[in-house]
Amino acid sequence: MKDREAIVAQIERAAGELRKHGECDRWFAEADQLVKGVACDVHGPLLMLLGKQCSYHDTVCIEIFRRGGRLHGILDRSGCGVPVEVACDFDPDALFVGIKERNAQACRMHSFHQGVWCC
Repeated sequence: MKDREAIVAQIERAAGELRKHGECDRWFAEADQLVKGVACDVHGPLLMLLGKQCSYHDTVCIEIFRRGGRLHGILDRSGCGVPVEVACDFDPDALFVGIKERNAQACRMHSFHQGVWCC
């Protein structure tokens, strides 16, 4: 338990130092504003540091929080594992056709203003 607490304290110190020295702002400097808006609370420099220190095999996946990634269809590959080709029998971009109207209709049909998932 003592070792665990020491490691947690070390991570917390590193997080504070990285943030204090502007590393988070630099990490997000070239990020798309929409991606940054969604991932603004992600501490990218700390994730990269932790990934490197524990020899994590797929630190490229952390870049999704800065560069963004596909949310439909075939996901971007980060280099982890053996690629598997997947046949897609429809055009994923077709999902965007009429998306605003479908979302508006869903909002009218369901009350998203109530429930445990609301802020």
